[in-house]
Amino acid sequence: METEEAVPSEAEKGTEKGKDKSKAGSSQDKGKAGPSEAEKAEKVTAIQAIHAEAARIGPVHALDCDNKTGQYELFGIITHQGRTAEGGHYVAWVKRDEKTWLVFDDETVAEIDASRIKELYGGGDWHIAYMCLYRKMDTLTLDE
Repeated sequence: METEEAVPSEAEKGTEKGKDKSKAGSSQDKGKAGPSEAEKAEKVTAIQAIHAEAARIGPVHALDCDNKTGQYELFGIITHQGRTAEGGHYVAWVKRDEKTWLVFDDETVAEIDASRIKELYGGGDWHIAYMCLYRKMDTLTLDE
């Protein structure tokens, strides 16, 4: 016994950029359903809570600063040693005094000359400064 093959009409085929609209809701679209009404309501409630908290806090202003000189010194560096972000090693460098720095490399701590800090610009497998830490300098202000 022969079965007749149904030929879809143009409306069933869909004409939007060659897409077949008759497949909407098929197994290809499973798992891609939009958020439920409860999830939408939960999201709206969360956003409203964030807005309410922001209104309660009010505008954020910069704190008054007593450092009239605006001078800072580098006192710490975290470096990355390696060729890619997926692999490598992190090391901490901390200023001890004007002439020496301490290098914290896992369980090893070493003292180095301050001039070596200028070499932390990367390249190949050498260290590159990843994070630089500054502190305000205790210097005289112009009024003093």
